[in-house]
Amino acid sequence: MAVLAAVLGLSGCKTTPEGTLNANVAPETYALTDTIIRSGPNRLNTLVEARWWGNDADGYVNGFQIAVVIGGTGLPAESAYRFTRSTDSTITFTIPAGSDTADFAVYVRAIDNQGAIDLTPS
Repeated sequence: MAVLAAVLGLSGCKTTPEGTLNANVAPETYALTDTIIRSGPNRLNTLVEARWWGNDADGYVNGFQIAVVIGGTGLPAESAYRFTRSTDSTITFTIPAGSDTADFAVYVRAIDNQGAIDLTPS
């Protein structure tokens, strides 16, 4: 009797997954600066310690793209991004020759295991 119940129980088991596969969701990127060190009598060089991480709701973060922009506004060009698996860096900023000030922006965006990129970099 127990064998018959087991056979009947297994006959109702599904052998393939059912349902609709959800589209890949892009990861989210987070960043912070830990230390800003300005040195020299004119403070023209600056060291910035930065850390970043990402979350992916439907997979895992495979790496990051980072871009440093001197001056300008808006997001950097695609060619400015460089891939890394690192989650931190010390970045040295040097004021361009002939200037006494400059704005610097660091953009970091996560890439997930399916190649989706965070469209709103940190």
